[in-house]
Amino acid sequence: MKKLYNKEENDSSKTPKVDTAGSGVFQSIFSTIIAGRRQFLGKKLYLRVKSLATNTKFNTVEGLALELPATLTFLPKKKYELSANIRYGFRSNQFYWKTGLKREPDKDSWRTNNISISGGRYISQINDNDPISPFANTLYTLFLRQNHAKFYEKDFVLLEGEKQLGPKIIFHAGSEYSRRKSLSNHSDYSFFFKDNNEFTSNRPENIERKNVSIDSENALLINGGFTYRPAQKFIKKDGHVKPIQPSYPIIRLNYSGAIAGILNTNPDWHRIEAEIEHQTEGVFLGYGIHINAGHTFAKNDISFIDFKHFNGNQTIFQKSNPLEAFRLMDYYTYTTAGAWINAKTILKPNKLLFSQFPTVGFLGFSEYICLNYLRTEYSPNYWEAGYGLGYIQNQMSLEAFTSWKELSYQGFGIRLRFELGMQ
Repeated sequence: MKKLYNKEENDSSKTPKVDTAGSGVFQSIFSTIIAGRRQFLGKKLYLRVKSLATNTKFNTVEGLALELPATLTFLPKKKYELSANIRYGFRSNQFYWKTGLKREPDKDSWRTNNISISGGRYISQINDNDPISPFANTLYTLFLRQNHAKFYEKDFVLLEGEKQLGPKIIFHAGSEYSRRKSLSNHSDYSFFFKDNNEFTSNRPENIERKNVSIDSENALLINGGFTYRPAQKFIKKDGHVKPIQPSYPIIRLNYSGAIAGILNTNPDWHRIEAEIEHQTEGVFLGYGIHINAGHTFAKNDISFIDFKHFNGNQTIFQKSNPLEAFRLMDYYTYTTAGAWINAKTILKPNKLLFSQFPTVGFLGFSEYICLNYLRTEYSPNYWEAGYGLGYIQNQMSLEAFTSWKELSYQGFGIRLRFELGMQ
C-alpha cells in the first residue's frame, strides 16, 4: 500500500526555519529612513521621521548633503514636541546637528501660547527665511550650474515664545546666543555647463557693503513684538471655540537688536519695523496687500547676516504665497542696514482677459495681476509688475513678470507657483 503520510518528509519540526526577525528590523529601519514614517508609540505619543530621500540636497558649500529630521510628539493636555535634526555634507566633510523642545496649547484651544528652546550647530541660509528652497537650489546647481543659496554656520541656543494677551493681540519674544562664521564653497561639480558658467562665491554681492565676509563672532540677539487683529471673530463648533479668518487687516509691530559686551558678543544694533497685511475675496474683485517698513539704527557693529533681507527669486519656482516674495529681484543685492519700505499687492478681478469666457472659470482657472515695490536708503525705486493665471483656487499658477529700476526696464521672467510640493 502506498504511504499517504511520510513523517520524515512532512513533519514541520524537520523543516529548517529562517530567522526573519533581524531582516524585518533592518527593513523597517531602512524603509523609515528612505520613505519616512509616522509611528504611534502609545495613545498620546507618536514618532515622525521624515524621508531621507526628500531631504537629500546638493549645494556648492557641502556638495551632496543628507539631512534626517525626526519629531517625537506627546499629547497630554498640552502638545509637546521633541525634535532632532542631523545633517552631513560629504564634500565639506562636516556634520551638523540641532535639537529642540516645543510646548503648544491643546489642539482644541484657540489661544496661541507657545514656548520653545532649541540649540546645536547647524548650517543656515544668510536670509533665514530660506528664499530659495533646497529643491530649487539643487536643480539649478546640478543642471544649470547656478548656486543661488548662500550659507553660514552657527552654534546657537534659542529661546522663543508666543502669548495670547486677548482675542485680538498676540505677544512674541525671543533671544538667541550664537557663534557665527563664514563658509566657503567646497564643490565645483555640476552635470552641465562646466566650460561656460562659473559658480559664484558664497559671499553675495550687495550695494551697501562690498565685503560681506562674516568673521567668527559671538552674538546675542533679542526680539519682541505684537500682532493685532481688529474685530477678531469666533465660531463654536463641536463644543469648541475657534477663530475664523476675518476680512480685517493684520497689523504687526516688532523690535529686534543685538547686545554687545555679554559673553564676548560683538554685534550692537537696533531695529524697529511695522507691517500690515490684508487679504479679502469679493464677488467682483479680490485683493491682497502686504506693506513692511522699518529702520535699523544705533549701528555700532552689524554683521551682514543681521541686515534686513528681502525674499528675492532667481529661479522659475515661486513661493506659494504671492505676497511673500519678489519674483525677479536678486536675493542679496538690496539687503540693507538702513531704512526701507517694501510693498506687494495682488488684484483678482472676476473678469480680466481669459476669464471673460465662462468656460475658463468653470474649468477652475482664475486670473490676477501683481505689483511689487522696494526702496531702501541705498537702492533705487525697484518695481515688479506681473500677470498670473491660476488653477484650482490658485493652488497652481503660471506667472509672467517684468522688473524695473526707476522707469528703466530691467528684465522679464516666467514663474511657476505651487501651493503644494517642493518649491
